[in-house]
Amino acid sequence: MRRAFLEWMASGKDDPSANIGLVFIYFYGLEYRLFKEGVNSDAGALVAEVERLLKIYGANGSVQNYARAFLNVARVLAATPGQSPELSFDGANWQGIPLDVRVYIGSKLAIGEPITAMDALLWAISMPNTWLRKPANRCQYEFKALWSLRYQALYPDGLPVPLITQRISATYTAASGTFEVPVHGDFEDLPDIASDMVCAPKLKELVDLCTNELDPYSRYIGRHPDAIGKLEATLLLPQDLWGVKIDALKSWLTKLMGFDDIKMVTADQLLAAADYSVTPVTNGNLAPTVNRLSSALATIDFAIEPDGSNASAVALETPICVFKAKGGAQGAPESLAERTSRRNRMDIALLAAATAGPLRVAARAAIAACARVEDGVDRIESVRVMAYAMAAQPATAKLSKQLKGLAERPIGERQAVARCALAAVAVTNVPPETVKFMERLYAALKFPADDLYSALHRVQSEPASNPGLGPSSSQPKAEGSTPMLSKPGEVTIDPERLARIQEETHAVSSLLSSVFAQEVEAIQAAPSAFVEAATANGSAYPGLDSAHSALVTLLLDQGPLPRAEFDARAKALKLMADGSLEEINEWAFDRFDEPLIEDGDPVMIAARLRDRILDLKDKAK
Repeated sequence: MRRAFLEWMASGKDDPSANIGLVFIYFYGLEYRLFKEGVNSDAGALVAEVERLLKIYGANGSVQNYARAFLNVARVLAATPGQSPELSFDGANWQGIPLDVRVYIGSKLAIGEPITAMDALLWAISMPNTWLRKPANRCQYEFKALWSLRYQALYPDGLPVPLITQRISATYTAASGTFEVPVHGDFEDLPDIASDMVCAPKLKELVDLCTNELDPYSRYIGRHPDAIGKLEATLLLPQDLWGVKIDALKSWLTKLMGFDDIKMVTADQLLAAADYSVTPVTNGNLAPTVNRLSSALATIDFAIEPDGSNASAVALETPICVFKAKGGAQGAPESLAERTSRRNRMDIALLAAATAGPLRVAARAAIAACARVEDGVDRIESVRVMAYAMAAQPATAKLSKQLKGLAERPIGERQAVARCALAAVAVTNVPPETVKFMERLYAALKFPADDLYSALHRVQSEPASNPGLGPSSSQPKAEGSTPMLSKPGEVTIDPERLARIQEETHAVSSLLSSVFAQEVEAIQAAPSAFVEAATANGSAYPGLDSAHSALVTLLLDQGPLPRAEFDARAKALKLMADGSLEEINEWAFDRFDEPLIEDGDPVMIAARLRDRILDLKDKAK
């Protein structure tokens, strides 16, 4: 053993595979030198040497325990007065609060200095009854940041510590078991936090609080370590810690918006800009994702439509409207039932307009204008109404649900539904499909069909600027002179309301047209590049020529396109837009038994067929 020890010493004492007994023989000498012989002048060098041994041989539990016991005392003898001990998350201190922590905190108490957040955390995790659970250990950076926030909120002037009369005393018991000696120093005049019974429970409670708050984030990154730094994981943190990640999203949105009130993006574009996740979000899990994102955007003064309350209406490739809103403001206070009622009314109107052909901006503008006038919404909610009118998509699958129970609604609410639907169809010709839809709607509202035919006649016979709800504002009639719905005299035409709707429709139409136009500028500026690419790539789908194939690929790659942009793309390929839609959908019927492209404004691939058409494209490569 003696020879082995001498060889180990000569080699530099840094072989991690050495017999651990050799390490202890050496360690016994170090502790004897400092504590038995009392050579305090060597304390700094001896502390550094034991720290070095701990790094090399610390995997051994005995070495770790005895080395820490040595350092807890030796650091006091070597420390610069006022120097804070190292904050360690390594585990519980079964031997009690380390002496260096007791001296450091006691020194601050003795001179009346406040206990800072990091002082309190040092105290908390040094207590023998504190065991840090996985979230605190796995997420140390986040834990310290959250601790600072919660501590500052609870104790803005520092932790109030009652008077501690007991003074610090210390002994050192040698690892060799050959001696036990008292340790003396100036610290013996300091109050000893080890005797405290008041602050310890408060600190332990705060440790548990912060640990529990980090639990969802900790579990998630435990399963998905690559998600660290992604917004998906960040949103699982307490909101106070969203920090840099949410700031980056705010910067991108601010640049996107410029001086505009509303911008249109697709859901997948917004998620990509947010650097949301390492794993692709699918339409299946998109609704909760949009819900969380909507809540996050509110903290940076933005909002989206559809928002979290109706996120199920969103697909990855469908438009989302982003708009500025202080604190994600919801506008004037209103109940969820009121907002839901308005959105249902607008959804029905969108369906009515869609029966007349592709959804044009004018129809969306009329729907938004009617909703704004009907409800008298404030400015912020007015922007939200416009955003919803722009982004919402007609969903025939929801029609029965939306019409159900309409007859039992108050008369004023039913009138508003009818007016909104009539406003939507007033800006277009009224084909038979629209008449059938409106007949079904009037039946659900329990309004006479004759009133419908009268209203539709006015829609077709009056100027296009008239929303079709009654006489034009230039030819006012006395209120109540022309029954429009329900019983004579019960529902009347209000010329002032009609004038306001017409004025709103014009203003909203101008705004929405400019937003849609911005989306079209790029393709209209350089259609030749698109044509060249389509010609070069040939057909990606068996049975479709290269031009129609290019339109399908365009919708797959870029998501929904404003109808004006789709028309421009088709024209660049020397195709008629309506004819190309019919050609593509006929091709899709042969393969999928249903149309591939949903005609409207915007034009988009049917979400339920997206994966199938992508598979078809991949197989054709």
